[in-house]
Amino acid sequence: MVLNQPLLLLMVSYAFARSLTADVGIYGATPAGLVAAIEAARHNRSVVVLEPTAWIGGMLTGGLSHTDIGFPNVTGGLAMELFRRIGRKYSRSSGDIACWDFEPHVAGMVLQDMLADPSLGDGRVQVLVDQELRAVDTKRAPQAAGS
Repeated sequence: MVLNQPLLLLMVSYAFARSLTADVGIYGATPAGLVAAIEAARHNRSVVVLEPTAWIGGMLTGGLSHTDIGFPNVTGGLAMELFRRIGRKYSRSSGDIACWDFEPHVAGMVLQDMLADPSLGDGRVQVLVDQELRAVDTKRAPQAAGS
């Protein structure tokens, strides 16, 4: 993913008639939504994640304790980073051993750690729970001369 300039500015309206502006808007704080938010933030984009329930992490943090992994060698990127970080929570070493069987609260701690990583920048990812999406307004961001 190469993001040199914002293509769209998003105005996300959620409950209580509040709105936020961000480069990226994500509805659902599932593992996929959170990993997408982290990746966008790593590319210097501001992100708003709205989650309609009270918790983040979807099935990984809500009760799934055995990951259905048929072929671990096809898992890579941020998904593998997540499973390796979970593995480090169970190990005293700092090795890169992925953990496929884990407690849901451990996955939650790891996702929170990833979202709080200082390299993402202060406030670059905003995760709002118990929020329903009301509307999304998009507009093309102003382009720099010659782009």
